[in-house]
Amino acid sequence: MESVRVFILRTGICLLAIILGMVACSEEKKSTAPTDDCTDVITVTGEVVEIVDLTPVDGGVILKIIDEKDDIYEMDIGSPFITPWTEEEEQLYWKLSELEAGSRIRATGCELENGIKLLDIEILD
Repeated sequence: MESVRVFILRTGICLLAIILGMVACSEEKKSTAPTDDCTDVITVTGEVVEIVDLTPVDGGVILKIIDEKDDIYEMDIGSPFITPWTEEEEQLYWKLSELEAGSRIRATGCELENGIKLLDIEILD
């Protein structure tokens, strides 16, 4: 009789764990991606200082640019593992892969609270 009680107790605990797991996995994930309502668009013309590709470790890509006034701008495209990239962001990633330090570019981005989201680049040289 004791083994039946233990079996029922273990089965109840397993069912509770399964139900809690299903509830946790089914909750909507909040996207940290910026909305399409970008009101503060900036354009920076300058030279690439550095490209930091963090996609191998589930990150995004950071583009550092210096303009004619020696101001440094950091623009990024977020991680495709957190919020899947759009087709435009994927094409932008391939454009970034063609760049190297010293390349002259014109970059367009959207100023957000947590940084500048890279929207497009034009290679000038």
